[in-house]
Amino acid sequence: MIFRSFYFDRKNVGVKVLHGLILTGPIFYFYWIFQPFQDVSRVTYYFMTFVSAIVVVFAVFLITKYQDHRINRLKKGQFELAKFTFKNTKAEKREEMLTTIERIVKDN
Repeated sequence: MIFRSFYFDRKNVGVKVLHGLILTGPIFYFYWIFQPFQDVSRVTYYFMTFVSAIVVVFAVFLITKYQDHRINRLKKGQFELAKFTFKNTKAEKREEMLTTIERIVKDN
């Protein structure tokens, strides 16, 4: 879900904060279960949990920022094909081809 929110809802910051807050629960339980014998206060566990959730959310942000999704590659290929076809069409069919290219651009 966090990958989808970073890829499809890039401008919605609230969803990313919500995913970060949801991640804090399992991370807190993980720290609490595997490190119960150390003399660490509960506040330290909360702080470590919060920082870990921020690191995970930031890592997912960096992964999705530089990832070229297959949908974008297909749309880019379709647009390149439409440009090539527009160059090689006859003059009387150019207007019809232009409407096809506009439809492709509108779908993007």
